[in-house]
Amino acid sequence: MTKEILAEVAQIHNRLAEISVRGDDAIRMAEVLTRCRNLAQQLSKLAEEDNSAA
Repeated sequence: MTKEILAEVAQIHNRLAEISVRGDDAIRMAEVLTRCRNLAQQLSKLAEEDNSAA
């Protein structure tokens, strides 16, 4: 299940990254993309832990 969520977060990140933004919106978008990357990193660690525990 973790891998599926990770894949969805990656797709959301990539779709957001394609949106053209300007000014303050660019700053907000950068924050959102960073949060997506951080979430993906955490999910990836969880997936690795799940695989090593199995």
